[in-house]
Amino acid sequence: AEAAEDSASMVLVVTDGQGEIVGAAELALHVPDGQLPSNFPALNAAVEKGFEKVFRGVRGPKPKPRREPYICNVAVSESMRRQGVARELVRLMEQIARHEWGFENVYLHVDPLNVGAAALYEGLGFEFQPEFDGRGPSLLEVVVGMPQMRFMRKRI
Repeated sequence: AEAAEDSASMVLVVTDGQGEIVGAAELALHVPDGQLPSNFPALNAAVEKGFEKVFRGVRGPKPKPRREPYICNVAVSESMRRQGVARELVRLMEQIARHEWGFENVYLHVDPLNVGAAALYEGLGFEFQPEFDGRGPSLLEVVVGMPQMRFMRKRI
């Protein structure tokens, strides 16, 4: 895990034979705390400030929050769904996280109302992390009005 930089992030894009984008997903490093990360760096920094407050009275160097690979924003065009595009994107990201970045786990969130996505991730070996259920909605979930997402992990 030392090889990956704190700011490591990438977007993978799948195109068809004509060069049209048919799928994409992001792999980034985030603190695996069950909270839904934001795509807004300032909001992520504010969450980390909360981590720093916990250690405010501790002398010596403050521990940095551990970051782990996090898959997000998996999207496949309607015409290409149920053809294995999302499955291959996730598998490729797992390989990058394990073999290039040196991590042993990968995380993601899934909308519990998206039965197809939840089934896909469970079929790929991701497991729900019940210790994070009932944590209350994240700031992002409240602001945007989205359903509370479920946190999943896979050992890779």
